[in-house]
Amino acid sequence: MRPRSEIFRFTPAEVVGVLAAAQEYIEQELPREQADKAAVAELEAATPDEQVLEATADTAMLHRQLHDILVEKARLENQVKDAENEISRLTSALKIAIGKSSGIDGVAMWRIGKSRAKFNAERLAQEAPEVHAQYLTLQFDGPKFKADQPKEYEKYMDTTPVRVFELLDES
Repeated sequence: MRPRSEIFRFTPAEVVGVLAAAQEYIEQELPREQADKAAVAELEAATPDEQVLEATADTAMLHRQLHDILVEKARLENQVKDAENEISRLTSALKIAIGKSSGIDGVAMWRIGKSRAKFNAERLAQEAPEVHAQYLTLQFDGPKFKADQPKEYEKYMDTTPVRVFELLDES
């Protein structure tokens, strides 16, 4: 425990509690989640029969919980979008306030950094054509084939039927 470090401000009891919770998850929850995922994968690959089951109290409760959490998720996603828009607006306002200066003391600074690196194959071909030739391969140009012969392209599309879960609206 290092009292002056934000990262290590845990008491031994807190560490033991977190480790115990992690162990319980690994021993109890994780195997159940893995079994559920395997069962769902098997059901998604199965061909359904025509039977439609009656709702039970348990399935109605699961439906309500799932519906509620999806509504909450959508609400939170909207809040995140609003926050991202506000962050963008405020960041732009500060950048404009700084203008061409280096920054505003104690507020924000422009720094000069490198842009993301992007491999330049054309430059390699010009400067080291023998190396470039070693890595030049021919391959089927799917996008061009699709653009040139869309009907023929469709003929070679392979599909596999899948079951898709649909949550029905509450009535």
